Amino acid sequence: MLPLCCGSFWGLAAYFPCAPRPKSDEYLRKSILDEFNLTVEDNLYIAPYFYEKSGNGTVEIYLPSFVSVVVDSILINISISTAFYFGFKCYSTLRKSKDMASAQQYKSLQTQLFYSLVTQTLIPVFLMHIPAFAMFILTFLEVDVGPLSGIVTITIALFPAIDPLPTLIIVKSYRNAIQSYLVLFLNMISRCIAPGAISTNPSHVRTI
Repeated sequence: MLPLCCGSFWGLAAYFPCAPRPKSDEYLRKSILDEFNLTVEDNLYIAPYFYEKSGNGTVEIYLPSFVSVVVDSILINISISTAFYFGFKCYSTLRKSKDMASAQQYKSLQTQLFYSLVTQTLIPVFLMHIPAFAMFILTFLEVDVGPLSGIVTITIALFPAIDPLPTLIIVKSYRNAIQSYLVLFLNMISRCIAPGAISTNPSHVRTI
């Protein structure tokens, strides 16, 4: 339930206060045209535009953008704190289980799953939380990073593909299965490219 609530609040806080507006369109128009050769109307974006410049040159603070960044920052901290809390609970439970008369194979599997969980917790921190927080800070400081702003989109897109890898690599049974299939695949490739694998018998040559 907690991930669903955090995700819903994140989406609401990120979209409505930072949705495209005429003033943000004008601010981004030249940058998008110079960097990507596109018009701002042809793009969908979410942009926390903190300092709006009026026609007479004065700067106005757009409070909804600040509220959005504060809410999203709180949600990031809640997400990380929740992950570390339950990670510590798992570690404590594993430490207690070492004193129990349980099978060594069971202990080994639980330890592998624990390290896999820790690694999977760190992946979104580096691929999602840190890049998003860095973009918030740079936007707040009015630092234009240009095309580098697309790094956040790339890292978020990579997350679903990278997230299962720790389990496949750390858990021994999965790792052994992958190794066996990899060896089988390499053997098939080596047989295909080995000398004499392609027959030169004239009877196998068809004429057209």
